[in-house]
Amino acid sequence: MIRLIHLICLMSIFLFSSCSNSKHAEKNFSQLAFESLDTIEDSKEILKILYNSDLHDRKNANLKWSRIVENDNVRLIKVKELLKDSSLFSALDYTRAALIFQHGKNSANYKLAIDMMSKAIKLDPNTDKWLYFAANDRYLLSIRKPQIFGTQYRSSESGLVLISIDTTSFADSIRNSYPELSRVLKDRRERLGIINN
Repeated sequence: MIRLIHLICLMSIFLFSSCSNSKHAEKNFSQLAFESLDTIEDSKEILKILYNSDLHDRKNANLKWSRIVENDNVRLIKVKELLKDSSLFSALDYTRAALIFQHGKNSANYKLAIDMMSKAIKLDPNTDKWLYFAANDRYLLSIRKPQIFGTQYRSSESGLVLISIDTTSFADSIRNSYPELSRVLKDRRERLGIINN
């Protein structure tokens, strides 16, 4: 019965947010998702909703950055509650939590993203490690050190620019030994016209 209520809530959120005539609905997808959490007891479902609302916010070109930051803060609080209740069990749970911490705004959150991804990888070695690499780089940059994997970019007048990489502490051969990292970095750099020397 609870799953049926949850399914109905999610379907109505999806239908409401996908109406092409309603920018208001698009802007409030995360708020509607957050409201649905009160009716759900399953921590996996809660985490899934938080994760999907995070992805949705970042795909929504009409949503103001200040609203995304506000929604990120709500998601961080909710995921910290799930951690406090020891409600995360699977690699997927930890990966979803890591994404939310990755979108936090400080070193402590980035460190938690690394910790969550480490747990996910330990539980399932086949877990895509891209988020682990990105969280490490974001954490290093947040403590004023150069990144080591090359996942982080900054905006400039000419477009996105790769932030400097410490190539001395982590060899390119090691970097290239991770298929997920190598594939994504190559694709991203080709799209941006950045040549990897």
